[in-house]
Amino acid sequence: MHNIADEITSKVAKIKNFFSLNETKNISYRIDSLKRLKKIIKLKEEEIFDALNEDLEKSNFESYITEISLVLKEIDYHIVILKDGQNLRNGDFRSSCFLHAEKLLRSLTALS
Repeated sequence: MHNIADEITSKVAKIKNFFSLNETKNISYRIDSLKRLKKIIKLKEEEIFDALNEDLEKSNFESYITEISLVLKEIDYHIVILKDGQNLRNGDFRSSCFLHAEKLLRSLTALS
């Protein structure tokens, strides 16, 4: 008899095996994964709109501006980082929003 615990154990084993192959350390794998994610988000945009409308009562415009466009921009940002090799050695993969906020905070602190 196949139960949920066996299913979970099997999936966890597959995931551990996949990560033990170190495929995710390959830069081209990471870039391809981000590109696939971006493509899926674009393909599922209407479903995302519907979910955000149902859960948060957001219009399509608001959903795109405050959710989808930000995620797509972050994906593009991280693809550029991976392609350029920036911050790979020190593991700095903070979001572009965080980096901009940090820069603004430093500027404001310098003014006071």
